[in-house]
Amino acid sequence: PSDNRNIMHIIPNDAVFVVTSDEPVSAWKSFSEGPMWSHLKESPALSYFSKEANSLDSLIKEHDWLNVLGDRQLYVSTHLSANGNQYLYLVDLGKSANLNALSSYLQSMLGEEDFRITEREIKGYEITELYDKEARETLYFFFVGQTLVATYYAPLIEAVIAQAENTTYNQDLMEVADLTGTGGLFRIYFNYDHLPKYINNYLSLGSSLDWLKESLSYTGLTIQINGNNSKLTGFTNFNTKENPYIQALHNAGVSEHNSLKLFPAETPYFLNFGFKSMTLFMEELESAMEKDSAVYNDYNQNVEELEKFLDIDLFEDMYAWMGSELSIFQAGISNRKNTQQLALAISISDKDAAKKSLINLQERIKKKTPVKIQSLDYKNYAIQYLAIKGLFRPFFGGMFNQLDKPYFVVIDDWILFSAHPQTLKRVIDKYLAGETLYNNKAFQDYYGSIEDKTSLFCYASLPNVADQLKQLSNAVQQKDFERNREYITSFEHISFQLLNEKQTFETLLSWDYRPPSDTKIGSTLPGQVQETPLMQESDMEEYSYENELAELDQILIEDLTQRKYEEFYENGELKYEIKLRDGWKHGSFESYYQNGETKYKGKYKEDKKEGTWKLYNI
Repeated sequence: PSDNRNIMHIIPNDAVFVVTSDEPVSAWKSFSEGPMWSHLKESPALSYFSKEANSLDSLIKEHDWLNVLGDRQLYVSTHLSANGNQYLYLVDLGKSANLNALSSYLQSMLGEEDFRITEREIKGYEITELYDKEARETLYFFFVGQTLVATYYAPLIEAVIAQAENTTYNQDLMEVADLTGTGGLFRIYFNYDHLPKYINNYLSLGSSLDWLKESLSYTGLTIQINGNNSKLTGFTNFNTKENPYIQALHNAGVSEHNSLKLFPAETPYFLNFGFKSMTLFMEELESAMEKDSAVYNDYNQNVEELEKFLDIDLFEDMYAWMGSELSIFQAGISNRKNTQQLALAISISDKDAAKKSLINLQERIKKKTPVKIQSLDYKNYAIQYLAIKGLFRPFFGGMFNQLDKPYFVVIDDWILFSAHPQTLKRVIDKYLAGETLYNNKAFQDYYGSIEDKTSLFCYASLPNVADQLKQLSNAVQQKDFERNREYITSFEHISFQLLNEKQTFETLLSWDYRPPSDTKIGSTLPGQVQETPLMQESDMEEYSYENELAELDQILIEDLTQRKYEEFYENGELKYEIKLRDGWKHGSFESYYQNGETKYKGKYKEDKKEGTWKLYNI
C-alpha cells in the first residue's frame, strides 16, 4: 500500500461524522473546561458521551506521553452498526510511525495482569491487539503508511484496509475538505447519506429527514467557540441529480430576511428560503428538472392540471407578483396535543398585482367548487379561504401538503397561509403589537453575529421548541424530556444558513449557549392549527353527502370564543349546530332537514370527525 495517502482518503465512506483537530489535546482541554460542556455533561441524555469524555480526561492527566499528540493531526470518525455507534481514530505520526516501537512502549507501560497484547496480520497489515481484561474489550492498532489507526470495532479494520487499497477517492468529501481548509478548535464533516439514520436513532423523525440525503452530500465546518457563542463556518456540496430544488435554490441567489418583521417573537422555529425573485427560482427549478425526464414530466403534469383547473398561467398570474422570500414557520406554541401552528409566508413584490390575482383566483375557485368562500374581517385584515388542493405543489413538492386548502391573509408585503384562521389571527396580533423577532432584542443580539442574506436560513429557539415538543410527545417521551429540559433549553438560539458560493454552499452553523439561570423560556401561547381533512375535487364528481360533510370541515368560525356554531336555512329553520371549544369543533354535531327532522348526527374531537356518523332518511 502507498505511504502517501491523505488520512481522509482511508476513512470508510459510511462515516456519519469525521471530527479532526490539528492540536487535539489542547483543543480538548479548551472545550472540556468551558462552561458549556461543564454543564451539558451532566445531562442524562449525554451520559454515554460524558462517561467517554471523563475517561479521556483521566487518560490525558495520567499519561503525559499523550501530549505528543498535541501537534499531531487527530481524526475521529463515527460509524453506525447494529450494536450502536462505532469509532475510528487516526493520527498522523509522520516519520516517527513505527508499530514495533508502539507495541514495545505499550508492553512497558501496561501490566500483564490487566492487559494482554497480541499481534496478527490481515492482508499484509500488522494488527496489534490490546485486550483489557477487566473491561473485556479489545483495542486494535495498525498503520497505513504514516497514519496510526485505532478502533474497538473489528469490522472497521478491513473497511479501512479496503479503502486504503481503493484508488478511487471520495470526490465530494475531498472537495469539502479542501474548501474547509485547516485551523479552528476542531473541524467536523457531515455525511448526509448516513446522517438521517443517525438522527433518527435519537429523535425518531422518520422520513421527514429524507430530503437531507436526497439534496446534500457533505458539509465541512471549522469550529470556533467564543464564550457562550459557538460558530461553525465552512462549505456544503449538494447532489444535483437527486434534488432539483436544492440546485435551483443555489442558482437563484440570496435574499435579506425581511420576514423577521412578521414572525412572532415566541416563534419556536422557521425555515426561510431566499432568492432574487420567485420567477427566477421557478425558472431555475424547471431547468434543473429537465435533467430527469420522469421528474420533469410529473412536474409539468401537476402544473398543467392546476393551470387548466383554474384557467391561469402560474408564471404570469402567481410568480410574477411574488417576492424574494418564502418561509414556513411555527407561529407559536400550541396548547393542544399533537398540533402545530404552522404558517407559510410569501413576500409580495407587487401588491396591486397580488390583490388582482387573488381576487381572480377566488372567483375561479368559486365557480369550480360548491364550497362557500367566506371572508372574516379581523382588525382590518381580511382572512379568507382557498378551497383548492395542490396550489403549493410546484414550489417545493410535498413540503407544504398540510397547507392544502388553506386560509390566507395579506399583511403589508406578505401573504400568509395556514390551515387554521386562529394561527393567522395570532400573527396579526403580534405584528400589530410589534412583538416580532425583528423587534426582539435578544434575537437581534444573536442575529448580529450571523449572515443577513442567505439562500436557506433555518432557525430554532430551543426554549420555545421544548415547550412545543412537550405537546407533541407521549407520556414516556415527556418524562425523558423533562429529565433533560434544562440542558435543551440552554441553547436560546441555534441557526443553520446556506449561501450560494460557486458550485457549493457557504455554510454557517451557530448557537448561543446560556446557563439555565440566564435562559428565558418562551411562554405558551393559546391557539392551535387545524389539520383540515381534504375534500374530493368537487368539479370532477357529482355533489354527494361526502361533499356536504366535507364542507362542514371548512367552516370559518368568526368568533373563536363561541361555545356553539349554528347555521340556518333561508326560511329560518336550523340547518345544523356544532359544539365548539377554543375555536375548534369539539363535541356533538347535528344537522336537520328543512322540515326540522334530524339529518346527520356525529361527533367532533379537536376539529376532526370521530366515531360513527349517522345519516337519517327524511
